[in-house]
Amino acid sequence: PYEGNVRFEVLSSRSQQEQELLVFLPSWLIPETLTVMVNGRKIEPAIRDSFLSLRRSMQQGDQIEIRFGQSFRCAALLYPDRKPGYHRYLYGPLVLGLDSEKEQSLPKETAFEASGSGCYRAKSQNFTLVPVCDLMDGKNQDKRSATGSAQILFKD
Repeated sequence: PYEGNVRFEVLSSRSQQEQELLVFLPSWLIPETLTVMVNGRKIEPAIRDSFLSLRRSMQQGDQIEIRFGQSFRCAALLYPDRKPGYHRYLYGPLVLGLDSEKEQSLPKETAFEASGSGCYRAKSQNFTLVPVCDLMDGKNQDKRSATGSAQILFKD
């Protein structure tokens, strides 16, 4: 999976007392890939109620780095009653789609492999799902064809 990085730097700290930094961990983050470093040293993260809790005395200049993997998944629609029999694909926080003028069917059990840059290729079909933001970006022609149509919902 793609590894994301988030970096923080403590810009100022007047307190010598321990403080708690809470960082929200979204559901698409792969928990077993979570790594936390403080000033270059790996520490064991404490997770509580979807938050990473870092409790320590913060000093000006402290560097905090959080690394994580993002999941690729087939997901139900937010309102399935509006479009029964359809699903979508997500990669981390991104919605994936296909550049196509005609609706393409892609069963939920389709196997995919990562092809880089948040793109996923269907192993059994000639499809590559791409982040929708790339499909909508006319400047990024290497990731899309010239149809100008994006499909983000797929039949079960």
